Amino acid sequence: MNLRKMWLNINGANRMIICNPEKDTLADVIRRMGLTGTKIGCNKGVCGSCTVILNGKLTRACTKKISKTDEYSQILTIEGIGTPTNLHPIQVAWMNCGAVQCGFCVPGFHRFLLCASDREQQSHPRGGPRLVPEAS
Repeated sequence: MNLRKMWLNINGANRMIICNPEKDTLADVIRRMGLTGTKIGCNKGVCGSCTVILNGKLTRACTKKISKTDEYSQILTIEGIGTPTNLHPIQVAWMNCGAVQCGFCVPGFHRFLLCASDREQQSHPRGGPRLVPEAS
């Protein structure tokens, strides 16, 4: 087994990880760090519960081999969106609309909406209808 040391920026913090690049997925590495919001559902990249934002793009972490992840990549998980005392507008809207179900797939949905919201903001910087309301 050849272990590899590499650096990743996870939720804004630079972290050094030790991984097995032939075996480990991005989800394996994230979950070993205690960030269990990245769920493993189907383990095929279909259900979306493992979704993270990797270098600005939605990525299914359960199928993304760590060997195919560039060192110093930026990864955003559900734990990096808002705080318990300062929720992200997507989290507030989710609660206000009663969208929570069992909670297993919620982190993947949140990251999808966050990525879509960021893209919308880049496409329409001067206003107009919003997918996600502005934070007040």
